[in-house]
Amino acid sequence: MEELRKKLIMTRIARNISVAVLSVLAIAVMFLYVWPNVDEFKVGIKIVDKFMMFISAVPAVVIIYLVAFGFNRVINKQIMVEVFANIDSRLMPVSFSNFFNMNSNLHETAINNSGILPYVADMAKITRTIILDVEKQASILMTDFTTEDTEKGASPKANFKGAIIAFTCNNININGSAVFFDKSFYEKYKNRQAFKRYSVPAPNNISNSKIDNDFYMYFSNDAAAEKFNNNNILEAILSVKESFNRAKLSISFINNTFYILVEKENIKLNTNKDGFDVFASRVKSAINLYDALK
Repeated sequence: MEELRKKLIMTRIARNISVAVLSVLAIAVMFLYVWPNVDEFKVGIKIVDKFMMFISAVPAVVIIYLVAFGFNRVINKQIMVEVFANIDSRLMPVSFSNFFNMNSNLHETAINNSGILPYVADMAKITRTIILDVEKQASILMTDFTTEDTEKGASPKANFKGAIIAFTCNNININGSAVFFDKSFYEKYKNRQAFKRYSVPAPNNISNSKIDNDFYMYFSNDAAAEKFNNNNILEAILSVKESFNRAKLSISFINNTFYILVEKENIKLNTNKDGFDVFASRVKSAINLYDALK
């Protein structure tokens, strides 16, 4: 992974140098070939005449942007494929974007099922999205987002900013739903109408002091509770929490999907060593939970 991190740094440096060279060439072309012929382009409008030099530079700026954007996308795709293959050979990125993702249903479904209702996704503030394929039968959505509180008169108001990982696989079947709320998060909002459904959890036999300290647990039925009476699954849940530096984290399970919701965190792939390792550990923890649930 260290060699891969260095490769990422070098390719980004190469990208920046290339964009800088293109910028210099575009400026040179503008001054040597465009500006000397500006008189031929004049149309007699004073405001156009005044800013003709800047107007003539627009095509060069557009070209630079398109080249830089395309180069950046190629680098991101190449590096992300290698990063995930090194984390787990079963992983393959389906989509990677640092920009607004038009598939709003994908994000809204994940957010609405993640146990933080009543929020609605502010789609304009989704900063990056990663969709992964696992063994060609499971998929992961990783996204940074901001939500807006939709419950009228609710106190406290609870606009949410953070990250979510939605992991779907037909090999996982909870036979109901289960939610492991961060305890401080649940205690803060438990009196809100949307959380009333979680106020009477189904009886369960789970006895794990770390889980009890970190999470408020809800199970929709005894079968779902029994599914999580398993040390391997519980340890995998705790590992997910550790990978996010013990940030406020809730995990919900609905039939064949689980959602990892993290407040005030993101899924950005940083090139510094600590950031790179943290990103890998978070993906690994999600994969470990998937394996424990199968």
